[in-house]
Amino acid sequence: MIEQARVPSGYRDGDTDLNLRRDTQLTPAGRDELLALKDGDPWFRDIVETDAGFDIVFAPRTDEECRARARAILARHEQDMARAPTGEDRIAVIARTTQALYRSHLFMDGNTRTAVFIAMNGLLLTAGLRPCILPEPTAASGFSSDEFAREIVKGQRAFQALSRARDG
Repeated sequence: MIEQARVPSGYRDGDTDLNLRRDTQLTPAGRDELLALKDGDPWFRDIVETDAGFDIVFAPRTDEECRARARAILARHEQDMARAPTGEDRIAVIARTTQALYRSHLFMDGNTRTAVFIAMNGLLLTAGLRPCILPEPTAASGFSSDEFAREIVKGQRAFQALSRARDG
């Protein structure tokens, strides 16, 4: 019985969608970036603007296509990090990488947990930077890259404050 209720893990094999609320998960600049993706990236089937926000409909993809996209995103990340001399530059690269992973919706379930919590914080730690706690992780897709980089910095401050409170 429990097995029937579980969502299969792993890369997705088919189509999926993501809904972003205009009030908390989508900014005007993020909206513009998403609309540019719709026109320039075949990964997206459609982006429908509604009164409540955006519905992003992803094109059907196979398990192998999802794996290949993840590899390509992470390869670009490594190249960009090699050219990122400052902490601010590294955060900008991590923001773009996290958004690319999340906006691709590579997994059958747990895309926010995988891309925004685990991958983002892993990339931050690997870069020698502090981890981050985001108040609205799903908004990672609905912010512009610059806005998301600023949210990461705010989230790092939140993490630091919680760490100090625990240690104090």
